Amino acid sequence: MVDRLFRVLVFLAALVVGSDVQAEVGNGPYRFLCFPFDSSSAGKYAYLADGIHSMLASRLAAKSGIQLVDYVGREAELKSLETAVAKGQQVKGVFETLQADYLVSGAAYATDTSLKIQVVISASTNKSNPYNFTGLAESEEQVIAVINTLADEIADTIVAAQQRSDSSVSTGQASDGMAGFQTEHPEKQYKKGMFGGGAIVSSEGSTIEATAEGMKRSATIPVLVAAMDTGDVDGDGNVEIIFASKTEIQVFRYREGRFQKVGSHALRPTYRIHAVTTADLDKDGKAEIYVSANERFRVASMILQWSPANAISVRQENIAWFLRPMEVPGKGMVLVGQMSGIESREGFVRPGLFLLERKEGDRFKRGAKLPVPEKFNLFDFVWADLNGDKTAELVAIDRNEKLLVYDASSNLIFVSEGAYGGSTNYLGPANLDRMPNSPGASAAGEDSDRELAFVPTRLLARDIDGDGKQEIIIGRNKRVTPLFLRNFREYEGGNIACLGWSDSALIEMWRTNTITGYIADYSFVLAEGEAKDGEVGGRAQLYVGQIPGDTFLGLIAAKESKMLVYEMQLPGK
Repeated sequence: MVDRLFRVLVFLAALVVGSDVQAEVGNGPYRFLCFPFDSSSAGKYAYLADGIHSMLASRLAAKSGIQLVDYVGREAELKSLETAVAKGQQVKGVFETLQADYLVSGAAYATDTSLKIQVVISASTNKSNPYNFTGLAESEEQVIAVINTLADEIADTIVAAQQRSDSSVSTGQASDGMAGFQTEHPEKQYKKGMFGGGAIVSSEGSTIEATAEGMKRSATIPVLVAAMDTGDVDGDGNVEIIFASKTEIQVFRYREGRFQKVGSHALRPTYRIHAVTTADLDKDGKAEIYVSANERFRVASMILQWSPANAISVRQENIAWFLRPMEVPGKGMVLVGQMSGIESREGFVRPGLFLLERKEGDRFKRGAKLPVPEKFNLFDFVWADLNGDKTAELVAIDRNEKLLVYDASSNLIFVSEGAYGGSTNYLGPANLDRMPNSPGASAAGEDSDRELAFVPTRLLARDIDGDGKQEIIIGRNKRVTPLFLRNFREYEGGNIACLGWSDSALIEMWRTNTITGYIADYSFVLAEGEAKDGEVGGRAQLYVGQIPGDTFLGLIAAKESKMLVYEMQLPGK
């Protein structure tokens, strides 16, 4: 205890020394606003998070051309921005309001071997392409050196590049920003990929050479897709597409390149869907449709079923659990639930995930608790055997949109550099709703203590090449709002990627070309069954629910959706 206290005092002393250094005079200055670091995954290093943030800020302030904007001095502006978001207003001029050119966010992750420090910097000139920096400290004693290196990299990468850009503009040369307007439009590139057979792109170093045989797009569907899944709901051996919007659940068949609507179920206007999942838990040969949802502050999930005579019918409704059928190690496919909370500041979600067991009268009782870190909610993770050792790893998305991998002993062994799973969907009531008599909620839409519990895009684990190792399929919506806006997210284009485990890391195997607008949900179907050891790979289909459009804040005005189907050929072992 004394030894740890001594190290903390030494660490804090280093911060004071760093903060005394004055910024040199240079081009600019460029205004940097540093937000507090996220320490939710910092483990034994959590007590260093504030110090890491302060040290990085002081080191940046010492760099030529950088002016540090006082975070405390911007509290009023931050409050007004968050209040505007809570009231459903568009947030414009974030950087102007905060009087900053660059917004710095960060997080600390305690892996099994080191402390990983990640820094994300959003620029006013290019909000959709943030800068990412990473430093690794194998011990507390290395933290100071790592922070110094990060500050140097940030200054060399951002400030030097900005100074070169400013110089180019002053001499009449094209700046990096203008060069972006000279590239081919994303929609044109996307069409080239679709019609030219290049809709699936293999990544450098990939061991899986998946190829696209074509892509089909549905006609316009005049509602916004909230969630979707695929499953054999009628027992004929072919999958159907379950498409959920705010107003109804629709069932489509996709046969021979054509989409056919075969059924629908209307929803009440107060209904909010978080997820749709198909699974045959009653073993009758037909998948049920599990809908996780709420009506304002009441969890109101439901189970639907399909029959040729009655189309979609309600098997059970008003279930007081968020619902998700999923594969659990040692259990197989089971139904898992999470309860809602009553506290706004907890996001209206109660920690703890439980197996659900059916009681008499179609009611559910709480079973065993799942061994999952309590910071993760029901849809944040999946179990997958990434390395083929017959033991499942936990793969999860955190609130910073980072992909995390935990081993069987719950040690964090991997943190992604890039962002994955970005979504505008969240558990609980709409952001404008207020819990009656909720502490801190003085008026509707002003419940500022609430941090939304976002639901990431679907995490899928599949062994697509038959080598005994499961790959992860995950969406990558491209975020255009800064990370500090915790309750407000907007995206502009993205793709779906397949990641495989190699050299103790998840690396990209293949990805789709850019999908414009917003990727709401998707499903991956191995048409001939999942590949097994020694067997050749087969055909597969990637189904995507897309909200078209390529403009910032496009979802506010969006009114229609489309479904995409990628026909794929997979390799064998």
